[in-house]
Amino acid sequence: MPARSAALALALGGLAAAGALACSEGRRVDLDAFCQERPGDADCQARGGAAGGAGAGGAPPQGGAGAAGGGPLACALPSVACGGACADVENDARNCGECGYACGAGSSCARGACSALALAANLSAPFALAADATHLYFVIPTKTNQGALPHPVHRLPRGGGVPAPVFGVGYFVRARALALREGTLYFADLAGDGTILSGPADGSAAEPAGYVPLTQPVVQGIVAAESRLWWATFDGSSRVRHAPVDPLPAVADLTPESPHAGEVTSLAVEGNGANAYAYWVNRGNSATQQHNGLWRRSAAPGASGPERLVVGGAMFDLALGDDAVYVADAAAGIGRAQKATPFQTFSAVLGPSELGGTLLGLAFAAGKLYWVALDGGQLVVRRSARDGSNARTLGRAPAKSEAYWSNPFGPARLLIDGGYVYFSDPGTFDGDTRAPNLDGVVSRGDGAIYRLPQ
Repeated sequence: MPARSAALALALGGLAAAGALACSEGRRVDLDAFCQERPGDADCQARGGAAGGAGAGGAPPQGGAGAAGGGPLACALPSVACGGACADVENDARNCGECGYACGAGSSCARGACSALALAANLSAPFALAADATHLYFVIPTKTNQGALPHPVHRLPRGGGVPAPVFGVGYFVRARALALREGTLYFADLAGDGTILSGPADGSAAEPAGYVPLTQPVVQGIVAAESRLWWATFDGSSRVRHAPVDPLPAVADLTPESPHAGEVTSLAVEGNGANAYAYWVNRGNSATQQHNGLWRRSAAPGASGPERLVVGGAMFDLALGDDAVYVADAAAGIGRAQKATPFQTFSAVLGPSELGGTLLGLAFAAGKLYWVALDGGQLVVRRSARDGSNARTLGRAPAKSEAYWSNPFGPARLLIDGGYVYFSDPGTFDGDTRAPNLDGVVSRGDGAIYRLPQ
């Protein structure tokens, strides 16, 4: 192609200012207006005449029209060039929102986002997702609207289907936390004395066995990390504890000096053995900010702490990145903190107006941030670079209710595994979902589990 004319260069500047971009693969191209006015321009002749040449009325033919000699592909807006063909990224399920992002079977594309695939519906408050190579696992923390206690842990084929209880049909208990390690599930009995139970994930046991058979406050979060199990307890104040996975443990308390005022709403662990660190978000007194913030402590014997990495705020979820800890704050958005620096101020990566709705949950995978937000009766899953750039909506699902999202143990926390993003909608409830033991809470049985490509 001849060197780009000065007129075309000036025109492209104007088009770019107006939002029409040219000309590389994956970018939107609109040179028609220029070439209609200047059909004799060398660049327009090289691309086949005014408006791309080949299409009727000057419109590019289906699949786009490339410039003579193998030049850039020209596509009429809102299409972009994807793999040598024009794709409508607003509506093409194979290129939804960007080239190559395929919604998958059973899902459609609208406004540049996929409809999330419902793997299972009409469920009783599913949340606390875990996964292995073949199944998803989730807990049911409350009663059904028929008045019966549910089976605490279910599993569902990763491709969808009918969930089945992991343990025997005669076993009933409420659970609010779940962890999976090497084929063994760990969860807590909310109806009892805080005992942590365990059992095989394959459904081969009629009942789980007691893992930590001791009287302790309600267990609200469990993490299985390498050779240890970590959990948080709550009885008006919170503690973080850990113990060996095998054999039956002696419990070590990570907050021995004094418990935190408030609730541990998110817990994550990095490393193993004495080299492990636990990170947690504590939501304390909103007025005094006592114990509010992001905390860390080493599992090494005799280690000092815990130390507060970020002070105050309304943080409720965290995600461990390879470079930092990312936190979700109900008022300030998504922030970032160094892993070993105490008393940092909240450093925003994405502000509230950039999240696409009310922030509900956060995850980090493959160098990117993922979050779920509630927007106008829809659950919206979004993704960005770790610095917050290139944020876009991946998909949407209907939200049954907005009333439940004030629960700090939010049901829509994200699980990213095997190239997919999984999340849940627990549905609607009767009763106070912030009750420590979920006493009096009844599920209406309209929850669901969803999936989107990562």
